[in-house]
Amino acid sequence: MGKNVVEVEQKLLKVVQKEFKVEVHHGLILHGRYVYRPQT
Repeated sequence: MGKNVVEVEQKLLKVVQKEFKVEVHHGLILHGRYVYRPQT
């Protein structure tokens, strides 16, 4: 999707409407927590 964090962030900001930024932020965090388990 992108080569670095800033590039990915800029691409996401282009497609996410302003009123949904907070919901998308929390959704991505929850997705990471439930789909990707911590390494041991």
